[in-house]
Amino acid sequence: MRDLSRLFRGMPRHAALVGMVWLAASPTLSHAQSTQWTWTLYRDSGPMVLAREIPDTPRLDATLECDAGSGQVELKLYKAPNLSSGPGSVRALRQSANTIVTKRRDHTSATVSSDHPVFQAFMASGQLEITQPTGSATLTVEAPHLNKLRQFGEACSR
Repeated sequence: MRDLSRLFRGMPRHAALVGMVWLAASPTLSHAQSTQWTWTLYRDSGPMVLAREIPDTPRLDATLECDAGSGQVELKLYKAPNLSSGPGSVRALRQSANTIVTKRRDHTSATVSSDHPVFQAFMASGQLEITQPTGSATLTVEAPHLNKLRQFGEACSR
């Protein structure tokens, strides 16, 4: 507290009070912002992207990307420490497919066909698991965002 009083010394009393309230509230505001993750569908001129993000920040948790009509979806996970480069599988409901997992510095990716039954099951359930002998990661699209996932999948399909 002594350091804070030095920080605000010489300021009008109301300005110092506002500054201290702002500093005290900052951790709470930061925590509230971190819980505002949402799924956003981007249909710009480049590839289609369905991103789990905190809007208007650089924070990404996962993306699904495809060129419209290509039939191939690249899944990118930005927090998948248990996965490594090499063979893996993707599972949704009772469907599964083999894939190759690629570990990069800032993300881990895998590719799946948008027409494959595993991706169709993912669009229905919102749950997709990537597994390897070293570990697994689960991608979840919550119920309120399933329509965006379906729009994404339809646009990616051939």
